[in-house]
Amino acid sequence: MIAALLLQAAASQPLPRDVWASLSVSAALARTSETIEFLRAGAEGPAGEVILRRTSRRLDDAPQVTWATSRTCRGVREAVARWDAIPMPSIVRPGDPESLVMDGVGYMVRFNGRYGAELGTPMELRSNMGTPLSQWVSGTLSLLKPCWSYSRP
Repeated sequence: MIAALLLQAAASQPLPRDVWASLSVSAALARTSETIEFLRAGAEGPAGEVILRRTSRRLDDAPQVTWATSRTCRGVREAVARWDAIPMPSIVRPGDPESLVMDGVGYMVRFNGRYGAELGTPMELRSNMGTPLSQWVSGTLSLLKPCWSYSRP
């Protein structure tokens, strides 16, 4: 039963239509999360501009939405470039040791992936603290820290 729930939770869902990639970090026990969505060109702003939407949730408070744009913050384009270097996980083979982490900070990235010119397929990578993915997400968040505004571009 637990294995079935874990597999269901790991199933990748399509991204919203206006989003081409997202990253998030969440602390389960603290009931906080932060999600950054990379919006598709033309979804917001003039052509060539990159716009990000951040949704922060704290306990039972209403979500807070802030915005970042490449027009006013160089870190936005640097964050886009980082998507080419997402650390991929290792394959788990039968008999490999595994442990289930029940608490901690969860890190997740979602995007459409493909080989060559194939149609993109929804992909999702998840990990906990102390992994290459957590370092990648934290580094991207650091780049974007000075970029956020409550004003929608």
